[in-house]
Amino acid sequence: MAPRVNDHGVRIRGKKRRILEQNAIECSKYDKYQFEHIKNISRDLKKQDKENTEIHPTFPDLHQDIFDSLYKAKPQEVESKHMKPGWEANWDIMKAVLDDKTYKELRMHTTHDEFNAALATKTITEGVLDLLPDVKTMPRAQRKKGDPPDDPNSRKPDKKKLGKALNNAMGQAAGECKEMSEAVLSWGTGSGIAQRLTHDEKINLAKRIHKSSKLKELAKMVGRFKNLAISTQRTKVKKGTEEVHSIEIGDDLGRMLDDEMVNLGHRDMKYDFYRRALDGELLQFALRDRMKESKGPIVACIDNSGSMSGEPEIWAKAVALGLLEICTLQRRNFVGIHFSSGSEARVFNFKLGEYAVLDVIDFAEFFYGGGTDFERPLDMAAKVIDDDMPKADIVMITDGICDVGDQWLMDFKAWRDEAEVTVFSIIIDTYSHYASSWKENHEGTIKKFSNGQVLRAADIQEESGMANAGEIFGYV
Repeated sequence: MAPRVNDHGVRIRGKKRRILEQNAIECSKYDKYQFEHIKNISRDLKKQDKENTEIHPTFPDLHQDIFDSLYKAKPQEVESKHMKPGWEANWDIMKAVLDDKTYKELRMHTTHDEFNAALATKTITEGVLDLLPDVKTMPRAQRKKGDPPDDPNSRKPDKKKLGKALNNAMGQAAGECKEMSEAVLSWGTGSGIAQRLTHDEKINLAKRIHKSSKLKELAKMVGRFKNLAISTQRTKVKKGTEEVHSIEIGDDLGRMLDDEMVNLGHRDMKYDFYRRALDGELLQFALRDRMKESKGPIVACIDNSGSMSGEPEIWAKAVALGLLEICTLQRRNFVGIHFSSGSEARVFNFKLGEYAVLDVIDFAEFFYGGGTDFERPLDMAAKVIDDDMPKADIVMITDGICDVGDQWLMDFKAWRDEAEVTVFSIIIDTYSHYASSWKENHEGTIKKFSNGQVLRAADIQEESGMANAGEIFGYV
């Protein structure tokens, strides 16, 4: 058949045929490269890929589609008519994923977050695997070629099964990602150490939190206390610590120069004022912090006695982690000492830049559950300060159920005053069996070795009392 030509003898070319797609989500070479990189660092995804590619010929493309739909900022769906024959099941599955009621919520955790996108990809993939064409159902000739089945009916997943499978998988994925995001926010600190976790370290973190009811409960309170600690410290900084040091341009009307106010009142100049205000070009005073002498490290002693188990333990550790957050933000070292009775005492040293999120998790999970001995942890705190941390303060976190010897108290107070150390105490009295008789008998002991504030956690137990919690972090 002769080619078609126009009146000028120029050959008329037919409309260029579109290459049929194997991906239901538009996918570039970079997208493929990126997912390969993710699979190389994720043992779970690599295992899924290896186990299912031979069984389900369309699996690698579905795997890519699920990840892209979760990770990319604006995933674009390919029209079904442009899909390669045999890949219809992939398109149906991805259509259901995009239409699922949980999809938008899930993407809040996965968009441009490689770890959460990979975590959700694994979970969703597990949920839909049984809906893919199986190589066992193909004719022998097709098995050798590795092509999907020709029978159109075998390409369509059952809608009811797909809906049920996806509903479960998407819900589970959303829960896992939310839990992981909250974990990283709760257990990371102001230094950004959470962002330096490797993929496997994040997996380990997720597994530990998932298995530990203590960590789950603590994470809820840690977030509140960390925010409170940060807010309290920022408020302290604002009070009289800034001074004018130069002139700059900006849009802060509160720091605007008087000359600009004159322009605002001028009939012709006010329009220029409006323009410069919108563009951030107003003349204003530049402020800087008055540099004060840096505070020293914090040594926190956390009571691990049996009476502290349960709710008191959660409160004590939430306070300790709030103190760690302050130290991190202010570039101060932090030492935590878990103690019980006798020789039961363990030191956790959090030097700036030398610890990871999993070290914080170890600190949060640790608990003795024995008796109580104030003397040993305070002696250990004194040694830490003498050896490595001059100008440090001590924070005792306890329910107060213990006495100390007279001679020890005399020696400790002499050291405390000579070393110019302030000892604060926080009494964890947030639980019902904290009897008033215990309070009367043992708060006196705490006040004997404390020369700083002695605060009570019960004052902030209720949500409405969180405003008073700033006291705990305001003195350090």
